[in-house]
Amino acid sequence: MTKEKSINQKMTYEQRTEAKKKIISTRRLPDRSELLNYEQSLKYYNEVKPRKFGSVETILLLLGITSDKPIKGKTMMMKQTFLSEKEFKLDMQDLQFVGHKFGPHSFLIENVLKNMEFVGLVKKYGVKTNQTKYYLTEDGKNEAKKLINTLSDDEQKTIKKKRVSWDELGLDGMVKFVYNNYPKYTDASVIKRRYVLVDWKKGIEVNEN
Repeated sequence: MTKEKSINQKMTYEQRTEAKKKIISTRRLPDRSELLNYEQSLKYYNEVKPRKFGSVETILLLLGITSDKPIKGKTMMMKQTFLSEKEFKLDMQDLQFVGHKFGPHSFLIENVLKNMEFVGLVKKYGVKTNQTKYYLTEDGKNEAKKLINTLSDDEQKTIKKKRVSWDELGLDGMVKFVYNNYPKYTDASVIKRRYVLVDWKKGIEVNEN
């Protein structure tokens, strides 16, 4: 094989590869879904690529940022993961919270928490729902440390400050805070009448009738 022929074949291969990437037409399949070309696929991937903090990462972050302090109770865990999604300035996934009996609830978080316990990342003590204490195992702490190290010092300080302040509010204070700041998640709540909803901008009680 001559050098010139080898170069021509190489160029032909490169041209074919480039041509595949630059197909400009989008083919529509019989079910009306679209078969995207390379550039379109890359564009959509960049728009919807997986975010860094999903359900597992959020739980690791909350329990790992103050690893010596557990989160007390399932309801408190739900409220803290909910506020993490809403208030942490991080690249968060949708944790699939919906309005439920006690306010925002994620069946995703509930299942992931059980799975993390099963694989040895989380341990819990206590049986009653709001007396259970959630800790990280040693493996969980190691995973949390890796995750936390990807954050800036300012991000770590902010998250730790929020976690400490949420703990200090206690369960009753957390429920009141969430109900007042995110009222759309209280419609299905069976306890919302215990908590006066306040329009903080106007400083008046909200009439629900």
